Amino acid sequence: MIRLVVAVLTLFSVSALAADLQGRSSSKVEKRADGYQTVQVENTSFVPYAVFNGADSSYALRIATLLTRFKFATGQEPAPFDATVTVNIDDMSGPVPKRLVAFSDPGAEGRILADRYFITTQTGCCDELTVHHVRFLETGKLLFRSTGREAGRGMAWMEAPNTPIRRWAAVDGKMTEAEWKRGLIGRLRYGEDRGVLSSIEISAEPDSEIHQDYAMAFGQATEPRWFDRNREAGADPDYRASAGEAGSPHIIWSLDGAKAPVKAVGGFELRLRALYEAADAPPFASIPIEGDALAAEKATVITGLKITRVPN
Repeated sequence: MIRLVVAVLTLFSVSALAADLQGRSSSKVEKRADGYQTVQVENTSFVPYAVFNGADSSYALRIATLLTRFKFATGQEPAPFDATVTVNIDDMSGPVPKRLVAFSDPGAEGRILADRYFITTQTGCCDELTVHHVRFLETGKLLFRSTGREAGRGMAWMEAPNTPIRRWAAVDGKMTEAEWKRGLIGRLRYGEDRGVLSSIEISAEPDSEIHQDYAMAFGQATEPRWFDRNREAGADPDYRASAGEAGSPHIIWSLDGAKAPVKAVGGFELRLRALYEAADAPPFASIPIEGDALAAEKATVITGLKITRVPN
């Protein structure tokens, strides 16, 4: 093999009081005997953000160091493969940086969501799924894996006003061949910042038309949406189910802590809708939340689909 190596090295640093964080970026190109080229790239970036401390109404400075490594070759699909995003979180509020969290997930790009979460995305090529991994920044805990062509799709965020209650939901259409053969369409997970609280599977008759159609939808274009069944009648005639965002969650007003202490998280539901269907099309599945869990036995689905509660 003929080797032609081109390397570019850049040093970065971020100062905090008397301390520095440093990283590097580089690229290496190899020319192969078959005439194609292989490229290996490392990129380092620094992202500052602040965490609010309610006890004394102060903010603590954090810096996330993102190292992205990927490799691809000419003559192949341009989507990166063997791609990894490694993240280090340092507390910069003291005289020296204090490492809080370090983690790595497969993907070619990553970013912070609402100064609270981190999402890593591996873009799928051709008929492969685009997969997202989402972690809670302060602990590095992997909260969920989701699928969807666009980052932010395939997941939903909600909060109860005047309470610490925040919840997420995520659809996951990635599966093994054995799971496909038994008719799996995908999984829906529901949880909080400490992890998964409840999980269900949606399935159909293996290799049937509905199995093929909704497995594709679940993997590429399904959005979970919150709907507050216990909201005050007539309070908002334009109320609609929505997914919310990490930085702007859907608000479940029936759980408003200013009215009364929240004794149980429930009274709302998750509605699953394929994004390629008409905007006014009914959801293909609606799953109530009762006792802070997905109530699979009370879910409604279109004919041909089945919902089962599964371990987290």
